[in-house]
Amino acid sequence: MHASKPSGLRASAALLYVGLGAGFTALPAHAGPTLSEVLDNSGIFAAGYVAAGYTGGLNKGQALSDRVFDSNANTFELNQAGLILAHTPAEGFGGKVVLVGGSDAKVLNAFYGSGSSDLALFIAYAQYAYGPLIAIVGRFPALSGAELALEPLNSNISRSLMLGLAQPVPLTGVRVNYQLTDSFTATVSLTNSDSFGSAAAVDDNKQKSVEAGGAWTPSKAFKLAVYNYYSKESDADGGKNDIVDLVASWQATPALQLELNGDYKRVFEATAAGPASSTYGAAGYLNYQFAPKWSSSLRLEALRLKNQDSGAATNLEEATITGRYSATRNLRLLAEFRYDYASSPNYADGTDPDTGAPVLNKHDTEFGLTAIYSFGL
Repeated sequence: MHASKPSGLRASAALLYVGLGAGFTALPAHAGPTLSEVLDNSGIFAAGYVAAGYTGGLNKGQALSDRVFDSNANTFELNQAGLILAHTPAEGFGGKVVLVGGSDAKVLNAFYGSGSSDLALFIAYAQYAYGPLIAIVGRFPALSGAELALEPLNSNISRSLMLGLAQPVPLTGVRVNYQLTDSFTATVSLTNSDSFGSAAAVDDNKQKSVEAGGAWTPSKAFKLAVYNYYSKESDADGGKNDIVDLVASWQATPALQLELNGDYKRVFEATAAGPASSTYGAAGYLNYQFAPKWSSSLRLEALRLKNQDSGAATNLEEATITGRYSATRNLRLLAEFRYDYASSPNYADGTDPDTGAPVLNKHDTEFGLTAIYSFGL
């Protein structure tokens, strides 16, 4: 939810909550080091966040289509509370754990086939680093896409269509990163074969998925990452999935960042000569910092979903504008307006008064308000 996602939680993160019972005796300030000092001295990175907000829909439907998260309109929700703890030294053994609570945890658990609990173990892996090589084993996010599952690491409130329709999200297995040059890092992973391509990522066959690609960073201002995901599935008569993902980002000025994310996903069936279905599209991002406390993000996105068997195709488009205000170092307030359009009716818009049947519309409009409190990120 990139050879390594940008720093903060993308590099590693954790919120450590310590509850103190009633009736304790306060110690003087000079009695000893603080908890954060103890963690820092131990080489442990700790951070965390709480994100909550409201999503309002201007259509008459309660559900928002094609969303990974925030799929309920006209609803207050505790989206995520993240607890992150990591020890990832440049040499030797380490690890990372990320716990996510809240309504989004149900979605993350569904990806892993872990039920519908409000608490998800989203990331948990052991790491070994030796020179230019870093190997991890456990649960970890896919490197695809410009957006992440964890809410504070995104510029917008809502996630892109491609995150849910054309990209893998979580993986379980082993990944190896190798820094070939100062500017290029190659990645190869072997993971459970149903870690993408289906809603419940439960490995139900002997075959595995392969993640392969790399990230090129020739300068501090530019980065290009390309990854391919190939999986053999036991469903669909022994079919397979193939996803190619590209992300390019350019820091044009200190205040302006441009980003492009493109995806091409094909789903094959053993009984068909070509792909049974395909999804391809792109999302463009413009992020601008107006002042130290004020910034905004514009996302424009278009996808095409095609069923090769029937020839039917659907075009999806969306435009999102988000404003952000950093009230304090730890508190951000976000407001968003989003417009979705589909070439065929796709969005719930109430019910027919005569028949009681659901009414579908070609467009959907909604707004969102979110507050994010974080520390260590």
